[in-house]
Amino acid sequence: MVASTLVALASCLAAVVAQPLSTVDDLRMQYDNIFKTGNRNAASHLWASYILNRSASMPSSTLSTLFRGFCPVSGSPLPDQPHTRYYVNLPRVNSGTVEGISHHCCWPCICDMQDHVRVDTKSIQTKDGTNSYNVLVIGDPCLKPEKLAEPFTDPFSGLESPLNSPNAAPEVKCTANGKLAGAVYSDGGYPIIGMFFTDQASKDKGYTEASILDGKCAARKKQGYNSGMGLIFHLVANISPFPPAPATIGYSDATTEIDTNRSQSFLAHALVSWGGAFSFALVAGAVVISLLLLVRRRHRESSNVSDGEISLDDLSA
Repeated sequence: MVASTLVALASCLAAVVAQPLSTVDDLRMQYDNIFKTGNRNAASHLWASYILNRSASMPSSTLSTLFRGFCPVSGSPLPDQPHTRYYVNLPRVNSGTVEGISHHCCWPCICDMQDHVRVDTKSIQTKDGTNSYNVLVIGDPCLKPEKLAEPFTDPFSGLESPLNSPNAAPEVKCTANGKLAGAVYSDGGYPIIGMFFTDQASKDKGYTEASILDGKCAARKKQGYNSGMGLIFHLVANISPFPPAPATIGYSDATTEIDTNRSQSFLAHALVSWGGAFSFALVAGAVVISLLLLVRRRHRESSNVSDGEISLDDLSA
């Protein structure tokens, strides 16, 4: 009986090891192996590391396909369809911004991402060689591991529990050396939670403009994040937050500021343009006057004026 059980377990293990990993469905089949507690809240770094730890054995096209199969904020498995794609402008970890496609299970996740996620690079080896990719990252929560044990009030149930409790984010754990357990880190040293697609082919597949959700995101914030995954991702990502995003990014009160900046920019441009035109007119006028004075002097030096020629005396009369 024991022997048969061991054989069955060995067969199951072999089946898991032999499981192909080339499609989004293949990745979804590994859910229970990736999330031992069955809870994927704020733990998309485990999806990412599962793929990246196997990237050397797959073509780059497969790598990109697999990273389209989960939400980097909630951890929910996804189909790669237009309704899961969002076109958004995000800040890079150092400076500047970049526009591209991210994949999400629902609109609240795009709101959360604009608040806390940044773009960094990662050199990844595939069968096609090593290339640099744009990846989505958060600040490492394990810089302050004690924060994971702090209680919070769930906006849905009203119950209070620690952030790392079974019903919140149990897969967000820290190693003894202060790193996010199971995470692969970006070139800049941040936990990778997904990939950011900036190529034209990804844009051509169809998407939703994230900017149309600005009003809904702002309303959700005022209501205490009572949709999507609620506060969980916010609390995890905000343990070691990035500096505030530029005013032109996100959904806060940026619209008014953007319009103000555009108006100021237009006014400055107009002043420069008008000032340039005025300066040109002054120079042109000075040149004309100089020419007229020169002609007048020459006429004074001449005793005759040709028929049909107008003298400066005539012009000044």
